[in-house]
Amino acid sequence: MFKSKPMVASAVGGLVEQVRDGVSGYLVDPYDLDATGQAIARLLADPKSAEEMGRQGYAAAVNEFMPDNSLTAWARTLDAALEN
Repeated sequence: MFKSKPMVASAVGGLVEQVRDGVSGYLVDPYDLDATGQAIARLLADPKSAEEMGRQGYAAAVNEFMPDNSLTAWARTLDAALEN
């Protein structure tokens, strides 16, 4: 389901939640083709950093977006709210 690859994504909608700029990839203005090209070039120029970004993105996706983990987090939040 998830891949250990860094992302270059437009800073719109839910992508802003999924891609941590400079950590798991790069967020760029959706209308800035130069910024998109520069972000891709940065990843290609530094494979070690790109690999680490991919690992960070994979870990975040598994921890935050897998259904089991999301349900567990929601259940904890609901339990805490009901206790107060």
